[in-house]
Amino acid sequence: SFFKSRVFPCLNKKTVITGNENKFEDRIAILNAECNELKEEISADSAETVTSPKTGYFISEVDGFENLVNKETMFEMTAAQLEELINTEIVTVEPSVGKIADNYKWYYVISVNEEEAKRRLPIFLEAKIRRKMIICEPLLSKIDLSPYLSDKIEGVICGGESGNEARICDYDWVLDIRAQCEKAGVPFHFKQTGARFKKDGKIYRIPRKFQHSQAKKAGIDLK
Repeated sequence: SFFKSRVFPCLNKKTVITGNENKFEDRIAILNAECNELKEEISADSAETVTSPKTGYFISEVDGFENLVNKETMFEMTAAQLEELINTEIVTVEPSVGKIADNYKWYYVISVNEEEAKRRLPIFLEAKIRRKMIICEPLLSKIDLSPYLSDKIEGVICGGESGNEARICDYDWVLDIRAQCEKAGVPFHFKQTGARFKKDGKIYRIPRKFQHSQAKKAGIDLK
């Protein structure tokens, strides 16, 4: 084989140079014993048929996030929450065969600020992707999305920045994006106020646990 033709000459050169002859009989015997042991373990296990309770995509890998994230909560998560989730110690349940993904929707999401919108959204709109959304989070400035809003965009989400070092999110910026979406007939969701929220010229410090509820109270979502 190709492997043998490349390896054997190298081994022969080593033998000539070092004067030591390579003997692999012991190593081969150990490997054969391990293979036989594994074969015995496999044959000893009784085969089982696992029937799924529903149809969907079968995913053989179980990563432990199944009980931490679901379709109801994942679209409400912030960047800070995702980072916290990534750093969470995950405990998987053994033995696990796999999981079934059902009732799924595929989205391609792009997060932008004013500068990135001009550079990235034209490319984004031309991409051959069926479902597209735009996320402006954290919203740190006024953004003109109007040239890019059409029936190709399934929705726009915007929200302020969380954390102790959060930058200001101005409610006027939020309302401006909402007006653009309303004019274009694109759904809009105000996700969260952020930790430092400016409204009517006044800056409010909003605790993390109230940022989503305060945004919801604004009642400005468009469907």
